[in-house]
Amino acid sequence: MLSKLIKLFSLNFYFDKLSRNTYDTNASILLHRLFPDATILPFTTFSLNPNTILHVINDLQINNRKSIIEFGSGISTVILAKFIVENKLDAKIISIEDNKSWCDFIASQLEKYNCKQVVTLHHIPLVKNSSEVLWYDKNEVAKVVNNQKFDLILVDGPSGGLGKESRKPAVPSIINNINEDFSVFLDDVRRLDERKILNDWFILLKESKFDVKKINPKNKVYGILTSGKSFSSNPVNH
Repeated sequence: MLSKLIKLFSLNFYFDKLSRNTYDTNASILLHRLFPDATILPFTTFSLNPNTILHVINDLQINNRKSIIEFGSGISTVILAKFIVENKLDAKIISIEDNKSWCDFIASQLEKYNCKQVVTLHHIPLVKNSSEVLWYDKNEVAKVVNNQKFDLILVDGPSGGLGKESRKPAVPSIINNINEDFSVFLDDVRRLDERKILNDWFILLKESKFDVKKINPKNKVYGILTSGKSFSSNPVNH
């Protein structure tokens, strides 16, 4: 009986992975259309998956997002910026990154693809906060955020390998800067730690009187918190 369950689990895992690969392939084809024909976008194991980025782009369009903050810069920063510029959208991105060399690389890609005008990149080092969790220097984050309101929050940094709650400070740090109508995307929710973080954020937003619902797309690697006013932005292949 146990061997049959193991085989069934393995088979489900295989089909889940196959479906994710199919979704990411289709999304990658769509995303590459924003760039010149010879472009090969530098996706890495740390990047947001193409299908995740496609979902963010859907949310950006459908729910008319204007002000985006991103914890953890990457190829997603470049793709979103290129989409905003090519479609002449009234939207801006603040992107926070702890690695200076990577921050410089993303800046070069924004320059290369003529979309730097919609992104403000900030290199902010990681420091230990009161709970001994390494996170971006909160004083520097506060200066960057100032009195702005954000309606789209993307969290893919810092690295989950830094600790169980390495990404948890993101939403609490900007709780007073979240627009009434919003979406929060958290990557890597296949990990138990990230699923707990997403649930903790959900509780925090509820307690802060936000109208919020939690979405964890089936078999996906990311989770979403969004306001009750937001339209569904799930890509068609979900």
